[in-house]
Amino acid sequence: METVEGTRLHYGDFIVIVAYFAFVLFIGLWTSRQNRGSAGGYFLAGRSMHWIPVGASLFASNIGSIHFVGLAGSGAATGIVIALYELNALYILMLLGYLFLPVYIASGVYTMPEYLKCRFGGQRIQIYIAVLALIVYIFTKISADLYAGAIFIEQAMHWDLYWSILLLLSIATIFTITGGLTAVIWTDFIQTIIMLIGALALMAISFAKVGGLNGVVEKYPHAIANTTKYSNTTCGVPREDYMHLFRDAATGDLPWPGIVGMSINSIWYWCSDQVIVQRALAGKTYDHAKAGTVLCAFIKILPLFLLVFPGMISRILFPGMIFCFLCLISVIIYTVWSYMYLYDNHYLYIFKKY
Repeated sequence: METVEGTRLHYGDFIVIVAYFAFVLFIGLWTSRQNRGSAGGYFLAGRSMHWIPVGASLFASNIGSIHFVGLAGSGAATGIVIALYELNALYILMLLGYLFLPVYIASGVYTMPEYLKCRFGGQRIQIYIAVLALIVYIFTKISADLYAGAIFIEQAMHWDLYWSILLLLSIATIFTITGGLTAVIWTDFIQTIIMLIGALALMAISFAKVGGLNGVVEKYPHAIANTTKYSNTTCGVPREDYMHLFRDAATGDLPWPGIVGMSINSIWYWCSDQVIVQRALAGKTYDHAKAGTVLCAFIKILPLFLLVFPGMISRILFPGMIFCFLCLISVIIYTVWSYMYLYDNHYLYIFKKY
């Protein structure tokens, strides 16, 4: 079957893409039709969600196009250590479900800025945190997610990057503004299923190409580009600790003491971030909310196998595509987390000031 001119897709691929977007919009708007008349219905889906959609939405709110690109790229560059961020969330999600959620539910709030107002008093802190959170999300997460998603569209359909971003924004805006959290949770649920099925298929094909996990362990150290292999530089040579999650405190690219700082940032993200907590608060009871966090924690085991290992396999299959710029991935990761750390410290400063 021939591809559509100017793209890498067949006509059947376009039909599937259009049908997918139409189905997601329909499900989001249809399921939210009963929860549009009140603040509780709009922001918390009427507190009527089952634990399975809650857990799936928690996962989809965290995992997106940036993870499919970033985790795979980091796996190709440095091995499995990047999966620490995902595995660390296992324990932090338990804190959300068993420690933080009872407090949030008992307070009866709809948003995190509203909770801060109830806890510390004053209108200024509520407005300040709401505005600060919006700015931080736009410049650190939303922008990166849109760019990563637009890259997929650009590569597959050869669309202009900015038109691809506009498409993503338009679809998200329609069902988010008109449908509220109910629409978001149900579309997250659908997209979680699609992501897991697609990633599982990719993982199976990838492992089959290299002979399973043993093949990855044996072949990854030898996946070196010719430009590196036949030169005097060591840039682009795989690390010897590529299969280590806990790396040396002095020489590791992600030293094991850094797990402490990672956990602090994770507590902020998973336990006090509006986007995450809002999903959990939508559970019809505390038990459903808690079960949703447990489900998400179980799913967070999978990115190591679904995203990181396929990234390592890509290096084995295409060693000529590995250049020294992969060394910059660690710098980018640390830069992003530094911004999050600065935001986290500023957050604490506001607590003390007000």
